[in-house]
Formats: sequence, structure tokens, C-alpha cells
Amino acid sequence: MVEHNIMATQDLSSPSVDEKVRISHHEDLKHETVGEAAERGHVATDVYGNSLVHFDPKAEARLRLKIDFMIVPTVALLYLFCFIDRANIGNAKIAGLEKDLGLVKYDYNTVLSVFYIS
Repeated sequence: MVEHNIMATQDLSSPSVDEKVRISHHEDLKHETVGEAAERGHVATDVYGNSLVHFDPKAEARLRLKIDFMIVPTVALLYLFCFIDRANIGNAKIAGLEKDLGLVKYDYNTVLSVFYIS
């Protein structure tokens, strides 16, 4: 009952704190150019989805090349190791993995599931 009285006495015509921040932020954006706003992360695209921030194409190409030279070989090596491990887990079972590790019932299936997920 007390909560209803408090709610009823609040002035609904005054903006809330969130609305004041939003209005203040909107007023700040009016005084800067679109490029400045985009650089600060406020506006990234125009109405049609075109980027408002433009980067140097040569610098972007150099950065992409550096990333490619670091990431692609690493991922390829990881993929190779995963393939070799998946091929060898079946061979290990045939060679006596369950007996050596003392796996019973569905332990091998659990190990295999964890192995494939990781």
C-alpha cells in the first residue's frame, strides 16, 4: 500500500535519470561532426549501413597480411594435430588402451567424447 502512494506521488512529467543522460548525450552529438562521432564509437554507419570511418587501404592490407601469416599456420598446425589424434585414438583402443587405463563399461566412450570436444 505504501509503494502505491510513493508511485502515485512521483511526478511523471519530469525525465528520469536515464532520460537525462540520453538527452545530454544527444546534445553532445549535435556539436560534433559525423566523423568525430564515428571515431568515438557513437555512430558507425549511416542510415543505409555504409561505414562512416575510413581506414587507409594499404595499412589495412598490411595488417591483414600480418594476421594471416600468424594465424593461418597456427590453425593449420592445430588442425593437423587434431586429425592425427583422432586417427590414433582408434588404434590406441585396439592396442589395449582400455586394459592399460582400467576403463570399464562406457569409460572409453566418455574419454572419446571429451577428446573430440576438446
